Amino acid sequence: MKYFFALMITGPHFAHAQSCLPNLFVQFPESWPNSDSARFLRVDPQGKYLMISDKSAYVVSDFQNAASMKMVETRLHRETVFPNGKSWDIVISADHDNAMEYLRFDDLLKKPAGAKAFYSDTQLNKQYHYAAVLENSDSEEKIRVITYPPARFRDLTFKKATDGSRSLASAGEIKKMCSNQPRMLKPTLSADGSEVAGTFENPANQQMTTKILKMDAAGACTEVEDLGINAAKLTFDLPRDSKQGLVAYVGSSIDSSGQVGSQIFVYDRDSKTTYPVKAEGDFGVDLGGFTQDGKLVYLTKRSAGNNEQMGIGIAKVTEILTPRECPQKQATPQSQR
Repeated sequence: MKYFFALMITGPHFAHAQSCLPNLFVQFPESWPNSDSARFLRVDPQGKYLMISDKSAYVVSDFQNAASMKMVETRLHRETVFPNGKSWDIVISADHDNAMEYLRFDDLLKKPAGAKAFYSDTQLNKQYHYAAVLENSDSEEKIRVITYPPARFRDLTFKKATDGSRSLASAGEIKKMCSNQPRMLKPTLSADGSEVAGTFENPANQQMTTKILKMDAAGACTEVEDLGINAAKLTFDLPRDSKQGLVAYVGSSIDSSGQVGSQIFVYDRDSKTTYPVKAEGDFGVDLGGFTQDGKLVYLTKRSAGNNEQMGIGIAKVTEILTPRECPQKQATPQSQR
């Protein structure tokens, strides 16, 4: 199935690269319990593990090799997240007896069905949540967690013991995100916790547009950039040098017969250029995130004749400045779902 895209502008027009990122498709074994129904994906910044889920959450190891990757079911729920940092130290999972649970990832690997939470937050508990590491030392770790709806956040500090265990040192006040801005929908959080992205209504044309904003400790936000599109689940790259870096999002697609699909796009905030992430016959489902070695990992389906294969797409975004021809019709971003 081949897709073409229409461009719907609600803000500044950005250049679109006439090239495709190289990517790898790793198909899930058909025997996996969620091989056809997986909807949510998170990737370890070190590129070792995935958390994939629908109703339940599974840890996948060695995911870049179809012959050896393994899946283990955990007791956690869907949309489980990990604070963006150098590695997965903490797991955050919502709706456990009306509380958001915090667990050590090492404990989850050792006891997938029985790992215990070291902290439960009964005040801030929503399935749609993101987290980032604000500060990290040998003795403590400070985390920012955002939830939606409504768009709120709090900062928490955990003490680190010599044996690796964690305990709560302080839980900050729950605050409204971007309290000085119009109502924000579907917020996401940058890897260092300093920026947020969300969709806002453009009063000029009543269209939804996605913006990136700087957020201070009090929750006040200053607009950094209006992307001019209604992007779904904008995902920030990990901090790299002094550049603004990359963001990725899921875009809507329409093929020549009118069928609606989806695709992953990468936007370079420094060059103001958008790149499609697509191989022949695949379409995006959910973004897992970026890895430290410069890859974007995402959940995807690939058409194979009359069948569809669920798997992992891996794009080498460090090659973004090396244009190459697309194997199919060139795509441009459309208004997102």
